[in-house]
Amino acid sequence: HKGFRSFFIEKEGYDLKLPVALNYTIIAHEFGHNIFDKAFTARDPKIYKANSKEASYILSGMNEGCADFFASVATASSLKGPSDSLVAMEKRVLPVNFTSSHLTKRESYYRWGSVLASCLNEIAMKVGRIEVALQLYKALEFLREDWENVERGDFFDYHYLAKRMIEMGAKNNLRTFYGETFQKWFDDSLNSSHISSYY
Repeated sequence: HKGFRSFFIEKEGYDLKLPVALNYTIIAHEFGHNIFDKAFTARDPKIYKANSKEASYILSGMNEGCADFFASVATASSLKGPSDSLVAMEKRVLPVNFTSSHLTKRESYYRWGSVLASCLNEIAMKVGRIEVALQLYKALEFLREDWENVERGDFFDYHYLAKRMIEMGAKNNLRTFYGETFQKWFDDSLNSSHISSYY
């Protein structure tokens, strides 16, 4: 129905006006989720249904990371700013000071998303934010094929998105740069071993 993909920002009081200028990062982040949804699911909410908790966890982290990156593109910023109401935003300023090898699958998927956003941000600093955002949009369309190929199950992980982005980089003779950047940020044994085979 109409408004299904809309989002709301709550005010603390009826008479308060929303300080949009102070929440541009939040709005951009939520719009980033909208972009992810359009690219990855083509507006079909059933696509999000995973066949394992692990797959759902990974996909949620990807969604958050892509939303953060798209927000950084929309605001031309590192996400640093007055955005206190976005979950742990102060710890998600790009780039973060940790990589995937510092994380476990038992902690917040937002942190995995921050690694992804930081990786994309590093590539964007060389290639250009808008260019990488366009590449990411296309990569997410292809990622849906990977999601289905592994039956939305436990084998799904960040290296699939890395592969799709490395393919995007290869079109501009930047396969090695994209590969090395993804391997730098996703240095956990599982993702790193796969990423090294993609470039």
